[in-house]
Parts: sequence; C-alpha cells; structure tokens
Amino acid sequence: MYRVNLYPEFEGNRLAARRRAVRAAVYGVVLGIEVALIGALAVSAGLLGERAAALRAGLPRLESRIQAGAGSLPELQAARDLLQVRRERIDWSPKLAALSEQLDASLLLMRVTGHAPSRNSAARFEIEGIVRDGGRSLEQVSGLMARLRDEPRFSSDFPVVNLGTLGKQGTNRFELQCAPAGANP
Repeated sequence: MYRVNLYPEFEGNRLAARRRAVRAAVYGVVLGIEVALIGALAVSAGLLGERAAALRAGLPRLESRIQAGAGSLPELQAARDLLQVRRERIDWSPKLAALSEQLDASLLLMRVTGHAPSRNSAARFEIEGIVRDGGRSLEQVSGLMARLRDEPRFSSDFPVVNLGTLGKQGTNRFELQCAPAGANP
C-alpha cells in the first residue's frame, strides 16, 4: 500500500498556524506585563504625589514648632538654617514662564541670565534682547517692563525692573535688569 499526500501544503499550513499561535501568546504575555508595569507606575506616582502633598502640608506646622522651640539643640539650629535657605531660594521656572508669556512678537530675546543671591550680592535677573520693529523700540521695551512689574510670578522676587542700556542709533538692542526690592540692579 502506497500513501500519497494529495495536499502537501496542509502540513506547512498547520506548522505556520502553530507558530502564529505561539507568537500571539508570547506577544500577549509581553503586552500584559507592560500594562501591569504601567499600572504599577501610575499607582506609585499617585501615592508619591499624595505623600509629597502631605509633607508640604506639614511644613508650616514644622516651621512653627521649630521657631517655638527655644532650645539650642544642634538639630534645631540645622533645621532653622535649612528653613532659612528654603525661604531665600528662588524658583526660576515661574519667572521664565512669566517672561515668555509677557513677550510680544516684536521682541526677540538674546540672553536671559539669572543670578542667585550670594553673600556679596543680591539676586538679579538680566534680560537682553532685540526689538524687531525699530520705530517704537522704547515703547515696546517700556511695555514689557510694565507687564513684568505687574506679573505676580515675576514680581514676587523681582519687583524692581529697570532699563539697563538701550542700543545706539541704528541698533535695536535693549537690556533689562531686575532685582529684589531694596537692591540696586
């Protein structure tokens, strides 16, 4: 008796279907692991955010307890020093966001420099730029100065905004010097 395979592609089709099923199972497992990891990251981010909010909420209470404690323990003095540094630090990102929102299309920034306070000098913020439309350069720069003085995110640390230098005839460069209240920019 002879056996004749009338459908030779049948065996190949069956092997290909098996391979596809195994691949689909492996991809499904990998996808399931990825979804589980993303879910774990989302849950941990939420828990971390809640913990950070709780710590921020407890900070004023801690400050009052440290200030109320008249003891001269070294730990209390270190905590007082850290609180003083925290009060004096400057968060630059709201300043830069406020500056970018207050610029109009006729002003182009060339350089923005922020200087943190040090023992010898107060904090300062310097802005250098170019006025694209040279006809009304002083009006545009003074408008920017007024908008920065009125912006609470900027004026909280730098309420003094002065004109540093204005470009000579034919150049449209300007410089603004921003400083805290009571400091000379």
